[in-house]
Amino acid sequence: MDRWVTVRNPLRRYRFAAADVTGFSFTGFGLAFHLANGQRPVSFVFQDTAHRAAPRWFQVAEAITGQTPELPPDEQPDED
Repeated sequence: MDRWVTVRNPLRRYRFAAADVTGFSFTGFGLAFHLANGQRPVSFVFQDTAHRAAPRWFQVAEAITGQTPELPPDEQPDED
């Protein structure tokens, strides 16, 4: 079964297969999906928010790719 992702923004709508997502990053506007064809549509809904163990967008990334992303070393949560 193919899974599809739809990103709707004020100016444009993107639809792509979940299998085409090769990674994620943040822009000043929100979560950018890195696609196999080089496109990087951005979802304004998933902004970079404060976190303890993982940012809010991890659930989105895991739902799309089936894998839990890893935080870069400079974004690891502080140990209490």
